[in-house]
Amino acid sequence: ASLWPLCKVLVDTMARYAVDALVTPLVMLKDAVIWFVLHVLLFDAVTVESFSPPPRLLLRAIVAPLAALFPPSVEGLEEAVQHVVKTQGHTRILFVCNHTYPGLDMPLLLDSVLMRTGLYIRGLADRFHWLTPGWKQLLQLFGAVLGSREECAKVMSLGQPVLVFPGGGREISKKSTDPLYALFWASRTGFVAMAAAHGYTIVPVSNI
Repeated sequence: ASLWPLCKVLVDTMARYAVDALVTPLVMLKDAVIWFVLHVLLFDAVTVESFSPPPRLLLRAIVAPLAALFPPSVEGLEEAVQHVVKTQGHTRILFVCNHTYPGLDMPLLLDSVLMRTGLYIRGLADRFHWLTPGWKQLLQLFGAVLGSREECAKVMSLGQPVLVFPGGGREISKKSTDPLYALFWASRTGFVAMAAAHGYTIVPVSNI
């Protein structure tokens, strides 16, 4: 009789976890379907301010094949973000990163940051992405913002984490004679002024 309370607690706990294991994926699937219908099938116009992140389940499903081909190994990300939160008291972070060939690092970075820190980063896209009908809208669905000072100021005014590749397309299309991990930033340092103007902390990221 004295073991009954303990057994009851164990049974109740197991039952609760069993229900969560069944219900949680269904709720995530429902959220993914709703987001997909509203944003893709109905193609709701997405602005910098109206953007809402896709459900994690959908993002994971999209990134999974890429992650299987190029398994990412992330070091120091959580510590860097925690340091900013602890010392600065905010998550206004500008991740500054080199671009790698063939430009598949963005979705992997987005997923890695989200899974490890809970932050959904807004990527600043090169202008040539905005010249292709359909592709521009697809990138906007996942939070991309045109890499101009005006659009960057809009997203920073919302206090959302931002990712920039100062090297842009030039770093993706390296020549065979270029050093493997050379930076091609030239005079693209405007992101420093933007970060200072909006109270953002710069976190450098190295893609290898």
